Amino acid sequence: MNITLHRQRASGFTLIEMMVAVAILAILASLAAPAYQGMIAGNRVSAATNEILELLSIAQAEARNRQVPVSITITSVTDGQRWSVAPTSDSANVVVSALLGTDAKVAVTSTFTNLRFQPDGKLGETTTSKAIEIKSTAYSTTTRKIEILGSGKVILINQ
Repeated sequence: MNITLHRQRASGFTLIEMMVAVAILAILASLAAPAYQGMIAGNRVSAATNEILELLSIAQAEARNRQVPVSITITSVTDGQRWSVAPTSDSANVVVSALLGTDAKVAVTSTFTNLRFQPDGKLGETTTSKAIEIKSTAYSTTTRKIEILGSGKVILINQ
């Protein structure tokens, strides 16, 4: 009688193989982290920019619809900046307001504290343009600028 024993080969990963795989993953993650943080900063700037563009659009539309001047007023509050849209003659009747600058990683600066749209949609107080800059405090390359021309046209500039 001839008996042969078959030995089964162990399957799976050795500890060394697992450590090498984890090390490779750690290296890849460290390479991807700065790009991911830059993307997050860009998204924050985009969100603030879109909110400001929406407020400008609402103010201009309200001025045309109501046929009265409508103002955007910027006031400093403890949490950031309150941007309010209201008819110029009745500032207590706020149409919409937004709190901007609550995110410490996004800075919003403007060349005005009060912006008025006339019933024709043009800027009321001057024919010169006004500017708003939205930038990431974490990444200097993530900056957007909004320019409002005297004609009322709003231009978004990616920098």
